[in-house]
Amino acid sequence: MPSPQDKFVAANGISLHYLEWGNAESPQMILLHGLFGNAHYWDFFASALEDGFHIIALDQRGHGDSSWAEHYGPKEYVADLDCLIEALGINHFTLAGHSMGGITATLYAERYPHRVDRLIIVDIGPEIDAVGTQRMITEMSLTPEQFYSIEEAFACLRELEPFCTDDFLWHQLKHSLKYEDMRYVFRFDSALAQTEMHSPYWLWDYLERIFCPALILRGSESDMLGPAVAQKMSQILPSCSLIEIERARHGIPGDNPTAFHNAVVNFLRDATQ
Repeated sequence: MPSPQDKFVAANGISLHYLEWGNAESPQMILLHGLFGNAHYWDFFASALEDGFHIIALDQRGHGDSSWAEHYGPKEYVADLDCLIEALGINHFTLAGHSMGGITATLYAERYPHRVDRLIIVDIGPEIDAVGTQRMITEMSLTPEQFYSIEEAFACLRELEPFCTDDFLWHQLKHSLKYEDMRYVFRFDSALAQTEMHSPYWLWDYLERIFCPALILRGSESDMLGPAVAQKMSQILPSCSLIEIERARHGIPGDNPTAFHNAVVNFLRDATQ
């Protein structure tokens, strides 16, 4: 798998890390990970598309190799993304976000409609299923803050992500953990664990003001984005496709990477015709 370029940019008093694939003259795509994730979440997907796209994957503040910060929330994530885009001089692009990244992407697309040509929302919406909310709260309370072997970490992650491929899990471990003081610890700010797990109902208002072609992807086994909410979202967005990815929970890119890749590629092809 080709390695992306590691780069940094100053934004809002912190340092943001991002990964870059492809030729800057190609169509632009920006990818946003979810809570507790990092830019390497997109490595497999981006590597498969780099011949036809210039792809940027951002470590959102407090995640990966970006700086930790005093405040975390949608307002800050959107402001950071805008700083990155301004610094790179990107005027038109496809914006894709998974989970928390999907919320950021939605807010940005509504605020900057002249920049976002296409929007991809991966398994998140204004109403999060109560089952998924409780699962995340439970996982956050039970997941160890440190591991004493990479195998221990893999076993923990495998239990949390039963559908995810082994290759994807090992790759995530490589980039989600750091080794210090004879132990493996996560590369995100522990303060992120205080993030309130509740439905962003206010997101409905933003969806009504987005007019670019959009794609909503829902995992068929997702406990976060219910089918009724996904259907309502697709009806509100004026030019929207809704696809349910089989054999996938919330983490669609890792659970069924082939179906995820095909759905996005087909959407991008159809949206440009």
